[in-house]
Amino acid sequence: MNRKQRKKVVEARSASVRPRAAGRSTAGRARLSDTVRETAGLTAQRSVDLAHCQRLLRAMEQELTRQVKGLRQPGEPPPFFMSFLVHAKEGLSVWGRYGSVFRSEPQRDSDLYSEIRVGSHRLDNMIDGGLSSDLTQRQSFNWIDGPEDLDPDVLRYALWRLTQHKYDESLQEYYEKKKILVEQHLPQRGKSFSVEPVLSHFDDVKPVVFPKKRWETFVRSTSALFKHYRFMLDPYVQIRGLNKVRIYVNSEGSRFICQDTYYEVSLQAFLLGPDGVHLESTRTFYGRDPESLPSRQQVADAIDAMAKELKELAVAKPLDP
Repeated sequence: MNRKQRKKVVEARSASVRPRAAGRSTAGRARLSDTVRETAGLTAQRSVDLAHCQRLLRAMEQELTRQVKGLRQPGEPPPFFMSFLVHAKEGLSVWGRYGSVFRSEPQRDSDLYSEIRVGSHRLDNMIDGGLSSDLTQRQSFNWIDGPEDLDPDVLRYALWRLTQHKYDESLQEYYEKKKILVEQHLPQRGKSFSVEPVLSHFDDVKPVVFPKKRWETFVRSTSALFKHYRFMLDPYVQIRGLNKVRIYVNSEGSRFICQDTYYEVSLQAFLLGPDGVHLESTRTFYGRDPESLPSRQQVADAIDAMAKELKELAVAKPLDP
């Protein structure tokens, strides 16, 4: 492979290598970056607190009560169990190369889930525990993305639309399951759905602040270390933080509000081997609080280990097929 061919391979590889973004989609990144620059004080971003979560829980309970009483279709079995789950997520992702921040993005979104069981506890609509179902092909999949602004009234609307589709799909599953039991002569032993004790739990949800400026400084400092290893291609350092609050309610009286935080520092680099194959080396540090994140020296040691690993891979004998 000559220099010109190698350059094309490296450029193609560089164009395809990107760290994971904080949110689901990369659409509108330029606009998002402009917003971040205009609001340099991301640390002041409004965070979900316990009072807000309780308002959302009340809205979910109101919508659940309305759906349990009114969700019907003529001649069809009504739901005997229903639940709502909301994931409210906030986060920050910063990544860079060679001492520069390439992207500093906030994350703020929510996921919705609605569980509908029709039939009875003895025989409901669930087939094989749902393991064989392709949820992406269902109409309800288009409604699992919740609003960024978690307003209680808007949340009720989103759950209403999601639940309507889930009920239609549950009815279809129910009749499909009965058909399978008859055609394959399968015995129905035991219950399809158990009755569990009522659960009530509420975490003391506290706002989480992700230090944007400090993380950008960390990425600049640590990614600059790759300058000492020029043979490593497309290296990057990424730091990510996520605050996730789960809000749940069901028709049997259970409800909870739980909060979890996640932190991660990722390193990645490549080496173009003698045979033209890109060799990869990564290191990832996980934690549940900011104090668990690695220091600059720990990252420096990890990068040095990655460099040695890539050199060893380049001269290693390939495994026999």
